[in-house]
Amino acid sequence: MIIADTSILSTFARIQRLDLLFAVAETGIIHLPPAVQNEIKIGVQKGLNFLQPVIDTLTAVTQFQSVDLAAEEKHMIPALPKALNAGEKEGIAICLNRAGNKFLTNDKRAQNFCIANNVLSFDLKRILRQLWKAGHCTKEEVRKLMDDIEKSEPGMVIKGKDEILR
Repeated sequence: MIIADTSILSTFARIQRLDLLFAVAETGIIHLPPAVQNEIKIGVQKGLNFLQPVIDTLTAVTQFQSVDLAAEEKHMIPALPKALNAGEKEGIAICLNRAGNKFLTNDKRAQNFCIANNVLSFDLKRILRQLWKAGHCTKEEVRKLMDDIEKSEPGMVIKGKDEILR
């Protein structure tokens, strides 16, 4: 199962390329914990209309699907770092508790926690690299994606662009 947090969904929704998350995850379904669903809904209510496609497919039970937390996952959340937001904590708890899950994130703290705790995760750099390595995009298309992402998010700087395309 592929679990996504709000940050990575927002990054690709801003450039209207959510399809790339499914390509790199090699699945037709990405699961969203309750807190991520809530964060997306709040974003739409605050005028972040680029997130609406996530809500639309969630209610249609295609592409994005709800995933509920098991009791043991709920109990894990208070022990996770306070620096993580609710959606990241829920997603990581699911991945820690259920073997074989992957976590998609654009949050450095969440990614660092995943690495330290052997949670299989893909951050923005790894997603961008995998897009061209797996043949979903050319290097030039990935360069354009990086430019589009940086232009779409105020203050966003993708570090290590050469490393991504190496």
